[in-house]
Amino acid sequence: MKGERIKVKNIEELQEILKREKKDNIVIKVIFLNLIGGRIGFGEACRFCGIAESTGYLWVREWNQGGYEGIS
Repeated sequence: MKGERIKVKNIEELQEILKREKKDNIVIKVIFLNLIGGRIGFGEACRFCGIAESTGYLWVREWNQGGYEGIS
């Protein structure tokens, strides 16, 4: 993934999850994914959420491959 444009699938679904999710560990992942799915750069979103870039790449891969089940 490094060096290529990061793409987050199903942004609309992420926004719906954010409205109803109660688990803090899932909420931070959804916030991060929403940030990079918008106009904020990957590194900036990692810093905002207080995570390493390697963690960010993992979260994107988990979401893109497994959706909600992938990040929970």
